[in-house]
Amino acid sequence: MDYQQGIVDAHFHLWKPERLAYPWLQALQLASTRSVILLDYDKPIKAHINTNHGHEFGVKYQDSFIKWEGTHGAIRSSIGLNINFPEGVEDKFESIIIEEGKQPDWTEIKLEGSWYPDAFIGSMADLLCYLEGSSTTMITSVEEAYRTMQLVEAAYLSGENEGIPIPENI
Repeated sequence: MDYQQGIVDAHFHLWKPERLAYPWLQALQLASTRSVILLDYDKPIKAHINTNHGHEFGVKYQDSFIKWEGTHGAIRSSIGLNINFPEGVEDKFESIIIEEGKQPDWTEIKLEGSWYPDAFIGSMADLLCYLEGSSTTMITSVEEAYRTMQLVEAAYLSGENEGIPIPENI
């Protein structure tokens, strides 16, 4: 346990959280509601994942999004369920393409459904169609799911160890 966590734990032991004079101490006890994950691939490829939806200061600055930036454009997708949880807001998907001589302008692409639970419904429907024989190929694979979990586990380990590469086998 580090020094700061020891102080926070002492405050929570001595006083009930709802009576704390410093509400920010309550925020330190939240689960993973604040994350900045940097995926550093071969130069110049990087991915940034930012979530900050664990505060009680209103929804204006709550964030939960993924942004992909390329050399000539970008995509930004917000995960609305995390904002004002558990009520949530609409997911948002925006893109921009940089064209010479034109002013950059983000375009919103309307989505049907929601990232959660619809993303899981799609994966499960893909599996069921494959199993019943109405589809001969699957959009996703076990290997892909496994690699995704390796990435998630690497993010947790990195948070504990100040940055690590994604292991081949976890």
